[in-house]
Amino acid sequence: MADEKLGVGLIGCGDIAPTHAKALQQTKNVKLAACTDIVEASARSLGEEYGVPWTTKVDELLAHPEVDLVTIATPAFTHLPLTEQAAAAGKAVLCEKPIAANLKDADGMIAACRNAGVPLATCFPLRYLGAAKWAKELIASGALGEVIEIRLRNMGEKQESYWIGGFSGRTKDDWRKHKDKSGGGVVITNLIHHLDLARAVTGLEAVRAYCEMGTFATPVEVEDLAVASLRYDNEAIGLVEGSSCYVGRAAEPDVVFLGKKGQIRFGLWDGSAEVYLTEAAAGLPAKEWTKREFQDATHVEFYDALAAAIKAGNTPPVTGEDGRKALRRRRAGRSRCRCRQAADERGWFVGRACLRPPILPVGGAAKNAPPSKTAAPGIPPAGAGGRHGAPNIAQCLVWRAGRWFGEGGARCV
Repeated sequence: MADEKLGVGLIGCGDIAPTHAKALQQTKNVKLAACTDIVEASARSLGEEYGVPWTTKVDELLAHPEVDLVTIATPAFTHLPLTEQAAAAGKAVLCEKPIAANLKDADGMIAACRNAGVPLATCFPLRYLGAAKWAKELIASGALGEVIEIRLRNMGEKQESYWIGGFSGRTKDDWRKHKDKSGGGVVITNLIHHLDLARAVTGLEAVRAYCEMGTFATPVEVEDLAVASLRYDNEAIGLVEGSSCYVGRAAEPDVVFLGKKGQIRFGLWDGSAEVYLTEAAAGLPAKEWTKREFQDATHVEFYDALAAAIKAGNTPPVTGEDGRKALRRRRAGRSRCRCRQAADERGWFVGRACLRPPILPVGGAAKNAPPSKTAAPGIPPAGAGGRHGAPNIAQCLVWRAGRWFGEGGARCV
């Protein structure tokens, strides 16, 4: 295997599939070996266009002798069973974002691959943007100084056709409209890339989130507008904004990393970045903007790095756990939106709960203890105390994956 290209079996031949297929024509370490889709026309058209065998049955693709790695590019709610099937067949797994529609499925995917002894990777190729790599270098070298603010934006307008066929219309289905199938809207579909990018570039972890989101202009179940503020583990502040109903053109950059000594800003699809420093560093002048252009091939670099890691028996550059962390950020914000309190870094929210929780001492634990059915949604327990009627420190609880926990040292916010 060391001297041969890894063979990829592409599961799902819809909207994003041509992006993967085109990249696999340019990679050094990996190639497209076969493809499958339950829609015969989609599987046939992709297979014929790229000259590989196609099928409508996943088990036939997994049995193909040249398939070493599968790329799962199907709706989020299908990722768990497909991952379990691929792992049981001994195949390495690359899963499109989001890794799953919910954290329970993500955990199941991670466990399935761990138990089968196969690697699980999440498709976050924007880590390989030239602008992102430059930003990482400037932060690591200290040229920007300590990062104090991160701004992440994805503002666009998705036409009605998107919700039943994606951007390309290759496969017709309305799964993007539904929370249980897609996991969410603009945050989980688009901003999840930005959230992962910020982690990869800065090394910082978000420890608290306050979010507002809603569905304002689109006849779907998922959010079409979301705004969040984050607090990172170095006390930096993050501002996150996303919309799929943003008419007109957004003028602001998609990503800004602000440090005490400068900033770098860029659009994800601009192929360029601009830097401003207060002190000359890294070969850049002080107090003037410097622009750099890039020739990005993010999916190509991503696949080659993944293939190299698999061949060497190393951990993938973007793991299943990375995908879970990005999903957790999104779920944390969503939970916070429902209960009007802040969410902590593990996808838990701290403070007032939507339903009455059990009363615990600080550091106590009552796993799986259900909320009281007598409390109305959004109403704190009677006499809870604390700021704004939130529970006091002895009552602060956190919610994770449908279970109640006492959190030692948690503070009401």
